[in-house]
Amino acid sequence: MFRTLCIVIVCTFLLVTELAFAMKVKLLTLEQMIETAEVVFIGVCISSESKEDQQINRMVDVTKFEVIEVIKGNISDTHAIHHYGGIVGKSASRIIGMPTYASGEKVILFLHPESQYRLTSPVGMFQGKFNFVVDEKSFTSSMVVNGINNIGLLSSMQSDSFLSDQSFNKTRLKTLQRLITRDRGPIPYDDFMFIVKTLVNRQSTGVER
Repeated sequence: MFRTLCIVIVCTFLLVTELAFAMKVKLLTLEQMIETAEVVFIGVCISSESKEDQQINRMVDVTKFEVIEVIKGNISDTHAIHHYGGIVGKSASRIIGMPTYASGEKVILFLHPESQYRLTSPVGMFQGKFNFVVDEKSFTSSMVVNGINNIGLLSSMQSDSFLSDQSFNKTRLKTLQRLITRDRGPIPYDDFMFIVKTLVNRQSTGVER
């Protein structure tokens, strides 16, 4: 009963978030996010704290991650990201759509290149941070979803040559075809990573879609 209630609450939150956010920010496909991101990695949040950055005279959140796997770009085993916003004393500053992080949280991040002040943000704000959620069938955290419930994430693949890749076996192809017809919702982690790594490899080798 408690597990069912939690799932309902999470689904309701994602629905409200995706509707509100989609009205304000341009929706990005997974291909666009990979093309834009300088760094893509899987990591676990070690710490997250806010401080006043004297160089830019703004509050900044500094979040450190233990890096599990680098999918695109070059970063060390421990990686810190800095972005606008935070809470220092009684002062608070938040950018709408900018995700936050909790210690111990496992995520997949698609990050913009850092600015001259070391500032960055996830590509598409909430869209560029993917959390692990529980699969209702296996009750394991084997699904991934971003802050707007993956809305439109795989839409561009319906019209390009992604599915015509001759290296895909029949089982993989059938799974991908099923996923691509959905316009939102959590995606199995293994399938998500297969798509991401395939797209990153195509980008790095200059393979046409």
